[in-house]
Amino acid sequence: MIFLDERALNVYPSSMSIIGFALLSLVGLLLIVSVLMPIAERLNTPYTVLLAAVGLFIGSIILAMGTSPASNLFGSYDRELSDFFSVDSEAILFVFLPILLFEIALAVNVRRLLDDLMIILVMAIVAVIASTFLIGAALWGISASSVVVCLLLGAVISTTDPGAVVAIFKDLGAPRRLLVIVEGESLFNDAAAIVLFSLCLAAVTGGQELNVWYGFWAFIYGFSVGGAAGFALGWFFGFLFRVLRGNVLAEITLTVALSYLAFVMGEFILGASGVVAVVIAGLVTGGHGRTLMAADSWPKVMIVWEQLGFWANSLIFLLASMLVPRVLVGLHWHDVVAIVVVYAAAFAARGAMLFGLLPFFSSMGLSPAITSSQKGLILWGGVRGAATLALALAVTENSLIPAGDRQLVGVVASGFVLVTLLFNATTLRWVTHKLALDRLSDADVDLRGRVVAGVLTEVQNHIRTVAEEHNMSPDLLSDLETHYTQRIEAISTDDRSNPAGEMEDRLSLGFTMLGNLEASIYERRFEESVMGRTAVRGLRAIAEKLADAARTNGQSGYEARMVAVLGFGHRFKIALWLNRTFNIDKPLVRQVANRFEELINSRIAVQDLLVFSKSRLGALLGNDVGEAAIGVLIQRASEVGKSLKALEHQYPDYSRQLQSSILARAGMRREEQRYRRLLDESVIGMELFGALEKSLNQQRSDLLSSSRLDLGLRSEDLVAEVSLFRELSEAHRAEITNMLTTRLVVPGEQIVRKGDVGTEMYFVASGAAQVVLPNRSVMLGSGDFFGEMALVRENQRRSADVVALGFCRLLVLRKRDLTPLMSLRPDIENHIREAAQERWEAFGQGQ
Repeated sequence: MIFLDERALNVYPSSMSIIGFALLSLVGLLLIVSVLMPIAERLNTPYTVLLAAVGLFIGSIILAMGTSPASNLFGSYDRELSDFFSVDSEAILFVFLPILLFEIALAVNVRRLLDDLMIILVMAIVAVIASTFLIGAALWGISASSVVVCLLLGAVISTTDPGAVVAIFKDLGAPRRLLVIVEGESLFNDAAAIVLFSLCLAAVTGGQELNVWYGFWAFIYGFSVGGAAGFALGWFFGFLFRVLRGNVLAEITLTVALSYLAFVMGEFILGASGVVAVVIAGLVTGGHGRTLMAADSWPKVMIVWEQLGFWANSLIFLLASMLVPRVLVGLHWHDVVAIVVVYAAAFAARGAMLFGLLPFFSSMGLSPAITSSQKGLILWGGVRGAATLALALAVTENSLIPAGDRQLVGVVASGFVLVTLLFNATTLRWVTHKLALDRLSDADVDLRGRVVAGVLTEVQNHIRTVAEEHNMSPDLLSDLETHYTQRIEAISTDDRSNPAGEMEDRLSLGFTMLGNLEASIYERRFEESVMGRTAVRGLRAIAEKLADAARTNGQSGYEARMVAVLGFGHRFKIALWLNRTFNIDKPLVRQVANRFEELINSRIAVQDLLVFSKSRLGALLGNDVGEAAIGVLIQRASEVGKSLKALEHQYPDYSRQLQSSILARAGMRREEQRYRRLLDESVIGMELFGALEKSLNQQRSDLLSSSRLDLGLRSEDLVAEVSLFRELSEAHRAEITNMLTTRLVVPGEQIVRKGDVGTEMYFVASGAAQVVLPNRSVMLGSGDFFGEMALVRENQRRSADVVALGFCRLLVLRKRDLTPLMSLRPDIENHIREAAQERWEAFGQGQ
């Protein structure tokens, strides 16, 4: 934070108020960070490194003004300037750090993070603990400070700077997987280091021995409780997003409030880790909360948070770097030795985790393998920054710590940060090149050539059309066409007709591309308000799983996952259990309706993928890959169609309603786009546009409320659909209704299992089932019943399986109610007993 002293009024004219000078100071800082961004790009230097260098320069000038004879010329200006740009540890940790962490967490692909969770946890927790103790041990051997003070410095140095590390790796264009690992590590690393720092600081200031057992449980408490708090707040704020009904300004404001509330809740109210709470809240918001906002809100939210993250990262680096010269004033040769020792110990601990522990986890199948080159880049990327400086500053500000120990922590931590920024960060690009991590694979090189050739051909056709429409000079057109033709011919025709790389590699790339494209189709449809929040979450997860499976196991992985995703997930199974056990309908209604919407949108997406595969995939990766993709997608379209027909057979009216709703929403989206275009072209005014938009929103609301699924599980309705009961009187049907319970079964569900003791018989109100016998199968449809033989014949077990062929609505009769049912009318008893006898004679056994 910027601190102002009333004495500043004596330095500046009376017209310059304290607030005015504070604003002027802030403007100066913002101008600096704005100018440095293009300079960093021009110099091909990491932006954070340049920020640190400028901060050091400014801090050195301020320090020199206070110690040189020239300071007499400025009176107290140097002191006031120092006051204006002073920053304390609490400002960095409480004001800047939540913004930095939340912004990074929002942008993280949670599914990718979960794929490499073991690697991330090892680097963020195990490596931090190992680094703290190894640094502490190495430093204790060469310094006069106590073990606890050395461990305290180890914890300070073990923090990586999330803003610096992520920004540098993004600037380098590092591989996506490495970026996710580094993002995840930097998010959780600070939490682990800060918990260790707090434990060591309490021991140092309290003059007590470090209690390892207490420290272990405090560590577990900080992570678990902080994570739970962040998770709960993330879900609660997701509910609030829905209440806001698409007010994007309010949604953005809520995300800012969430970042600070999570930190305060975890750090101060629960006494846990505020950093973990912020990270988990950000991950929940980015993975779940985004679909609870208005369809077009998320891109706007990310733009605002990217700006907030840029400001926070830039200011924290500048202000923290400006303090370093003041801390390094007392630097001695033994401090230099300590910095070298600490640097070696820190990276030795990091290397031991990467090259020692991670291979063990990979061999046990607990984490995906990571190449030696990737490990090397992660090792070298352990850059420290403002978080380390903030913790070191907290030590130097603590009067309960001896002056010598404060000096040691401040000097060594500051020096270590400088070394990693000016040495590791500046050479990361060179290291990336030497490790060949900035090079495209053979398949990607071939893909690049094909993409460029295709785009250039489109551009060539476009400029020809533009020239003809605007009657431009044929000579000018000819020159441009020649230019593009030469560029296209420069791409080897042989390479494009005979793709580089093995067939398996190209298949893996092609099916991964299909999975990623499918996810983007769902995102676009959600942003266009054509599909709902729940459906987009489920379908996006399915598309990402398909891409992951293809990336790992190629075409076979895609096909296996393609079949698996058509099954019924745990939420659907829980809803079925609630319905059958407690007769609770609402969860099952939501799940069936959501499956309807997922299947319809999945069918649309597969058709889009087929069009892409036929028109573009073969041109990009080879005709053999395109043909393979087309074959798999045709098979997938057939399977999706079968699943959808199974639902439509039971609920045809709702199917028509839902598809009509999707078409209507698409039309409303198009209508809104046309109104907005007319507004942009100044054809209509803002007032008219607002009225039109309000009318559209009301139509959307009415449309959503009109689509309601009825499971059709009312006993009285199903009894009337069974032919055996149709001739009964109303009184008898009402009596039978009280004896029967309803059940919805799903395709492929085993209703009766061979060998089980029979306690129920079933009437098929609608749908179809199959009796599986040793040599044949018997089809059952609406009006049929089964399972009666185990009830009519004593001590008879089920001796055949009965499986649902589609969605079926059944009436279930318990054994104790069979006699009262048959006593209602003789013809019912006769019908059931005759059917049982006929089946016994025909099958030679009961079911």
